[in-house]
Amino acid sequence: MANPTKSSAITNLEAPLVVLGRQQRSGGRVRLKSVVHTIPFLNSAIGDTHRLLRFKSGDALHDIRLYSDGAPGAGTADLGIYLANDGAAVDPDFFAGAWAFAAAQTAEATAAQINFRYEASGVAAGAFEVSMGETLWECLGTGIGDANNQDPGVEYDLVLTLTVAVTTPNGILGCEVLYTAGD
Repeated sequence: MANPTKSSAITNLEAPLVVLGRQQRSGGRVRLKSVVHTIPFLNSAIGDTHRLLRFKSGDALHDIRLYSDGAPGAGTADLGIYLANDGAAVDPDFFAGAWAFAAAQTAEATAAQINFRYEASGVAAGAFEVSMGETLWECLGTGIGDANNQDPGVEYDLVLTLTVAVTTPNGILGCEVLYTAGD
């Protein structure tokens, strides 16, 4: 008979003094935020930002999906994080770098979808087990190294930044994010 193993979540629950896991990893409520955004590509330039959704620094993002109506046949964009209150870029390509609009999937073509939460180098394959369940501030490294090593208590926007121009007039982009709220 093989030796059974237990995850740290189960081991902690069976310990003489129960160690509660963080809600982002064990027992938190998963929530969904979604948006449909029409982007006026002919009026957009490289470097233009399109703010899609807002999250708190204590939220843990698990799954990020982008959908398109298929209109933009060319062009690329980064998907990253900006501060909500002053608009400063924290990491403009944290989730995706030079994502091609031509690669966008329609909502019906779910089989080939990419979870952008783990697409970019900051959270690439092989490192996902470390960042899985981490809050935004932990993933971004904000608050880490300060005197208290705590959540900075700020809000971030999920932002699409154009990196290569799109030649079609308009495009419809959908974004869905599954996350565990840190409140």
